[in-house]
Amino acid sequence: MYSLLLLYFAFFFLTDVNALQQLATTNPSPDSLLLGAKEDSARVKILLDLSNHYMASDYPKAFELIRKAYQIAVQSEDLHIQMSVNLELGKLYFYKGNYEKAIHYYSEVLKSSSSIKDLEWMAKGYSQLGTVRLVLEDYELAESHFNSSKFYFLEHYQEEQAIPDDIKIKFNNNLGVIYSAMGKYEEGMLQFEQGIELAEKSLKYDRLLVQLLNNMGDIMLKQGLFERAKFFYEEAISRLKINPNYLMESMLYNSLGKLYLDINEPELARQFFSKGYSLVESRDGLSHRKHLSENLSAAFIALGKPDSALIYMNLSKTYADSINIVKSAEKILEKELLIEFAQEKSQLKTFHLRNRNYLLIFVFCVLLVTIVFMIKHLRARRKLKFILDEKFLLERKAQNTFQKNEALQQQIHLNEKAQTIIAINSMQTNQMLEELNFAFKRDKFNNLEPSTQKILDELIKGLKKNKGENALTEFEYRFSKIHVGFFEKLAKNFPDLTLNERRLGAFLKLQLTTKEITGITGQSVRAVEIARTRLRKKLHLTKSEKSLYDFFVEY
Repeated sequence: MYSLLLLYFAFFFLTDVNALQQLATTNPSPDSLLLGAKEDSARVKILLDLSNHYMASDYPKAFELIRKAYQIAVQSEDLHIQMSVNLELGKLYFYKGNYEKAIHYYSEVLKSSSSIKDLEWMAKGYSQLGTVRLVLEDYELAESHFNSSKFYFLEHYQEEQAIPDDIKIKFNNNLGVIYSAMGKYEEGMLQFEQGIELAEKSLKYDRLLVQLLNNMGDIMLKQGLFERAKFFYEEAISRLKINPNYLMESMLYNSLGKLYLDINEPELARQFFSKGYSLVESRDGLSHRKHLSENLSAAFIALGKPDSALIYMNLSKTYADSINIVKSAEKILEKELLIEFAQEKSQLKTFHLRNRNYLLIFVFCVLLVTIVFMIKHLRARRKLKFILDEKFLLERKAQNTFQKNEALQQQIHLNEKAQTIIAINSMQTNQMLEELNFAFKRDKFNNLEPSTQKILDELIKGLKKNKGENALTEFEYRFSKIHVGFFEKLAKNFPDLTLNERRLGAFLKLQLTTKEITGITGQSVRAVEIARTRLRKKLHLTKSEKSLYDFFVEY
């Protein structure tokens, strides 16, 4: 678990801090810096420093620069230049989680350094291989690699006091993680304490200090010392704010999640695990994703969500299987390395010559593939243009059809409204017939001449015969066809409304003006206004700024 923090540590191993600070302030151009460098070693150093500078902000740029350095190193016969480039390439792939590639380049460093008996570079090679083993949780072999590295550093510097502090801090951190994973808590805490004491001497060791604090928190958590573990995690987070790093941050969230899971607060644990997982989900660090998905599964189990727990458990198994594949690849590479160590020193030069031929073949193949790809690309572009043109025509047709449908719907609405107005006028005619019938009743004109009285009687009978008894029903029927369920909804929501008030509501729904309503009902403007005021009160709109028109339009 703790070993995951060392993934980012590998990237900073043996980095020239002063050079990186200078590059960060000047932001130089690679070509301008290379113009003044004549020696291969100087050009390679510039490219490697620039690569480290862009690593955190622009990974593709960093990779491009280090590949340029690799091309120079391949053409050079200086093994130290080649080892420098191979070491940085290994760290680059290790930083991205491609452990198989990282092991390959670290093995090249160890092979070259062993061939010339360079103790310092042998120490570096074993240290980097130990870091990979540590991430893959092969603690016994990792300890063996670190002990070999420490031995060669001592041989190189002659005495322990001469070894630089950053190398000592890394040994303290690595060995502390190994002892902690093996259950040797006292030895692990002693290593971490020694590393923290050295790292606090200078700000340039701040990243190493963050790792040590997190690992110290982990070892406290293993012993059930939750408050002390939380203190170290929070201290690490505060330090990390100065120099942000997503891998370190993800592991701190993972550690805090485990802490809250141990103290039976699964929801907080899930939140921290999710934060950590989101940071590494799109990365290549299989070990990070394995542990975070495994812990997320445990958190969902504690929350009583077995479906989510099963999803992350399957992810954890998938990542674990991938790591096993990487471990198998590493063993194969180690066997090949043992065979290569026994070969003649002249094989390296032959290897470079052979690679040049391979490079020419590769370039030819790339050109051939590029030509084929361009032809396919041009064909695809023509086909795409044809499809887009067809799509445009179909969209135009669909738009025209939509506009015609809109116009048709509007015309239908106008026709329905016109028919409703006709029904209203019919209702108005019926009302006038009733009034006329009342005015010409027999007791109103008994004194008329018999012939005149007879004519009036015939007229009244004709009016009664021709008046429309179903005018109101016709109006409500036609209105309901336009506004389905209006009267039923109004009666349900406001049961105390009278028939005339519901009819007034229908007029307002049709957005008829007061003048139009008076013309239909035969009432005065004053009577209609009073009716509107009563209706507004019954609809509880007295204190509202909304008008009756707006109310019924939205109703």
